[in-house]
Amino acid sequence: MDRLWVVNSSPIISLARIGQVRLLTTLSSEIIIPQAVNREVLRGAENDPACRWLQEEATGYLVDMEDLDPRVVKLDLGVGETEVLSFGLTHPGSEIVIDDGIARRHAKLLGIPFRGTVGIVLLAKQEGLIPAARPLLEQLHQGGLWLDHDFVERLLRMVGE
Repeated sequence: MDRLWVVNSSPIISLARIGQVRLLTTLSSEIIIPQAVNREVLRGAENDPACRWLQEEATGYLVDMEDLDPRVVKLDLGVGETEVLSFGLTHPGSEIVIDDGIARRHAKLLGIPFRGTVGIVLLAKQEGLIPAARPLLEQLHQGGLWLDHDFVERLLRMVGE
């Protein structure tokens, strides 16, 4: 497995809420969390599982982004999305992990590989790290992650559920 993932706040928050943030580190060979993403997540409550994970286990993944790609800056995205896309654009071979629809559309236009939280869960199922994806996807949805039911059903069929 040779996966370098640059992770935005939503996947961290969503996976931490359901006790599955470990999937990020288990499924990748390296993860990068830009400082802007770290600041966004740490705005949550002190006892929030995503905050705790960042403070207790993820400090080695944090990266200061000094030079943002001007092509990304002009898109006027949030600061976390800007840093994630900039890293992905300037580091060929990396993949961004992001849920924001607008940021994903820009990533596609810029040729930056990406996946979202749902893609992490499906990959975990495909690689045998979890017995079933459906329960986790249901937990993600109950936790506030917007999921299109028909789309999720098609994806689950693709992984044999």
